[in-house]
Amino acid sequence: MEHFSNFLKHISALVDGLLCRTPLPAEECTPVYLLPRTEVQDLAQARRAILARHVEQLQQPRLLSVLSPAEGHVRERETVELVGISLSASSDAQTATELGQWTSESAAQIDAAKLAYGAKSSPAEVDWNVVRLGLMQSTVMYLRDFESVKSAVTAAPPEAEKAVADSQQAITAIAETWGLSFTVVCDLVDDHPAQHWFWDGPFCGAFYFPSPAPFIVVAFKGTTPSNLGEWLVDMDIAAASAVPDPCASGPGKGKGKGVLWGAEVSRGVAGALFGGYGVKGKGTVPFDLIVMGLQDLASALGGSAEKQVPVYVTGHSLGASYATLFYADALRRFSLPHSRAQPFQLIDLHTFGSPRVALSSFGLSLRSLAAQQEVHVWRVVNEGDLVPSVPPVDALEQAFEHVDAGVLVEKGKKAQGMKSELGRGFPESWLEGGVEEHGVESYWEAVRSAEL
Repeated sequence: MEHFSNFLKHISALVDGLLCRTPLPAEECTPVYLLPRTEVQDLAQARRAILARHVEQLQQPRLLSVLSPAEGHVRERETVELVGISLSASSDAQTATELGQWTSESAAQIDAAKLAYGAKSSPAEVDWNVVRLGLMQSTVMYLRDFESVKSAVTAAPPEAEKAVADSQQAITAIAETWGLSFTVVCDLVDDHPAQHWFWDGPFCGAFYFPSPAPFIVVAFKGTTPSNLGEWLVDMDIAAASAVPDPCASGPGKGKGKGVLWGAEVSRGVAGALFGGYGVKGKGTVPFDLIVMGLQDLASALGGSAEKQVPVYVTGHSLGASYATLFYADALRRFSLPHSRAQPFQLIDLHTFGSPRVALSSFGLSLRSLAAQQEVHVWRVVNEGDLVPSVPPVDALEQAFEHVDAGVLVEKGKKAQGMKSELGRGFPESWLEGGVEEHGVESYWEAVRSAEL
């Protein structure tokens, strides 16, 4: 634990020196998903539109993550030396093999989960079929081929589009074994200051299923242990008010009406999701890019303001943090009285191994809105996982609290509900558990036991 404490001190000092992404000025920040654009007519058009935006965004910044082999070696070594603890990760081949095994033993559960998705199901009790498939979807996101993504940065448009398609080929192939289609909706790397080349943006994709009962599942990629940039986003946890919502208007603007209700949230995750990417902070906001992808996909699946396509959100580790903040603000924005009706509807959130992402007011606001909308937030925690006890509240002197509702899973034991942290002040636990229990393989063994 001493190694981890030293790591946190190192991160705290490093974060103090970071040039934080500057929020876009309100006058330049009207969400692009509210602007007129050509409506897609079918799934092929939707995929092309998403791909074109994706390539355009990848080619905007000066992506310093396009590293030489030598730089990559230094980056990996620095991670090990900085963290000071064992960070093991399965190879892509191992992960793909495990997913194949999980798929083979879960055919009935996958079919049941797809029926629940299409029925806009949001039960008051955990649907373990949906949890099982959600964990598999969160896991397969680790199979993105980042080398192909880097190739797309410098390639001409036709070659860039092929490189982007290649980057998601492994994910698409496994999704097909579940009877689902897949497309990336956001994959951004920041225009880093030269001395801070390691700051990575969110990567998420959409698993979707056509008629007669269409649905979309948005899955966010979690932390790659060898990627220092993602660890820094995970650990940049100093609370800060989220960027103001340019759509908020009227009395009290900026008070409870900003992004994420103006709550204090994880600076790294909120900045990566709601900050502008591109030269000098100007460019598409990842949140907006994801919404545009959902609009296109839902419309192509037959969705409309009157017949909305259900959308579920999931993620593991850092992906759980992104998933939580994206889900919360999408639910907030699209339930406002003045908001434009969308062709999709947010249903439930399922996260795995999420760190704490915000102070109390965020979780209380999300709990209240979820109850009003009759949807549910499920936070799955593996017994012994260290990450859900982060951030270390007594080191930061800030009372980060988990969102409801926590469900504890453990290999060989039935799942149990967890006591709410919201509104109770400082959480009881601090840096409890280990890293091994944070792995998706360990989560899989625990989830399999959940219904004993």
